Amino acid sequence: MRHSSGFTLLELMITVAIVGIIAVGTIPNIIRWRNNQQVAQSARQIYSDLQTAKTEAIKNNRLACVSFDTGNNTYKVFLNRGGDPHKFDANDQLIEQKSLSPGVEMDSAAFHTQGTVATFSRMGFARNFSNADNHGQVEISLAGGGRKSTVSVGVSGNIQCEH
Repeated sequence: MRHSSGFTLLELMITVAIVGIIAVGTIPNIIRWRNNQQVAQSARQIYSDLQTAKTEAIKNNRLACVSFDTGNNTYKVFLNRGGDPHKFDANDQLIEQKSLSPGVEMDSAAFHTQGTVATFSRMGFARNFSNADNHGQVEISLAGGGRKSTVSVGVSGNIQCEH
């Protein structure tokens, strides 16, 4: 009698088939979870950078801005040095420049008086140069549809992130 240890070809094929069935069921869920996490992470990053702008406005006693470029899925955080607050120019102090995570796109950025630019006054309120309210929001989503997140700025400078 032969005593053999190991697996037969049939046992190996059955194991591979079971692993394949499990993978087919779980891989789409893992991909969906990863994509949702990218949207949530991008929303948290925008929230954090808006908080940074608000803090810098108070700390430096200057108007701080976050200028969103929805076409390129990028944005800049800067201290306005007296020029046009609608855009970053040579007089302004760039704090940081960011891009959204791959696969995440900026659907819209709309602020009351500054278009696609969030502005914070020296006291941290959502105000522009003429002291007009500049509340608004940024909406992001998974490219091609799916999960959406919104980051809102209230008149008082309160920033909220909704997933």
